[in-house]
Amino acid sequence: MEAEVRTLRLRTGISVPCLVQGDPASPPVLLLHAWGESRGSFDRLLPGLSGFRVHAPDLRGQGGADKPEGGYSLAVQDGTRIPSNAWKQIMSGLVAAPPPTGSGTIRSPALILWGAEDNVLPREDQETLAAHIDGSVLKVYPGVGHLVLWEVPEQVAEDAAAFFRHHSGGPAPEPPP
Repeated sequence: MEAEVRTLRLRTGISVPCLVQGDPASPPVLLLHAWGESRGSFDRLLPGLSGFRVHAPDLRGQGGADKPEGGYSLAVQDGTRIPSNAWKQIMSGLVAAPPPTGSGTIRSPALILWGAEDNVLPREDQETLAAHIDGSVLKVYPGVGHLVLWEVPEQVAEDAAAFFRHHSGGPAPEPPP
């Protein structure tokens, strides 16, 4: 699969790198990584998305993206290397931030992944998010913790590809368990 990293300049003046991979004629897919990570978190997922045009930016202040004053200050390659005080600051920001459905309406179908053994974010929050996004699917992975993409990348790739195919006019995905 042909891939390149493009630099996107946002209206705010911030630049973010964005991985673009796949045939330009293929259905587009936008992958957004978790806080404290980067587009590199999708490396194990990308081989399973060969039929799509994937766009995966580093989010503002993370990975290779600009880190403006007053914004995020961490460039994270591996979440396990982050000191506990940094994680506390990240989690404080997560708690203080308005939820996506509280700061605007998400108008695209979303696949929400959650590990049944997640002790960081409660299932009720995922169910609330799914209820506020038309066309969303909450996929729960039994026996998996908070880092779903890291723990079961092959299953995530299979489920994501089915979801994306369904929403690009392909066959419907399997119903979630």
